[in-house]
Amino acid sequence: MRNAIPFVIVSIDMDGLKIINDTCGHQAGNRTLQTLSERLSRELSDRDTAYHFHGDEFCIVTDELDESYVEGLMLRVRTEECPKFSYGSAHWPEEGATWSEVDNIADERMRENKGKRKASGEAPERPQ
Repeated sequence: MRNAIPFVIVSIDMDGLKIINDTCGHQAGNRTLQTLSERLSRELSDRDTAYHFHGDEFCIVTDELDESYVEGLMLRVRTEECPKFSYGSAHWPEEGATWSEVDNIADERMRENKGKRKASGEAPERPQ
């Protein structure tokens, strides 16, 4: 791509949505998703765009390439009233030639982060 602007994809997965849906109902789950969505919207800069894919998965695209920006953004989103979540990020074009490649890397890093958070007790285990 000629003159394309490098970007970062941040893959976000809310922790415990199945538990909320199973114990409190889908309306409670929907309210929890809305809370996370509102927190993301409040903290994003004009240079960032957030997407809700499906279920408990979100994505942020930003042209702010400094990794400390993503970490700071996620810290600002993580407030007491915000649902817990796991995230991972990846850079285009450094880490992949296509959106799909970069998205897959960000998603894998998010899953690694979620695994570490589950092992430490920070994220709930998904019930069977």
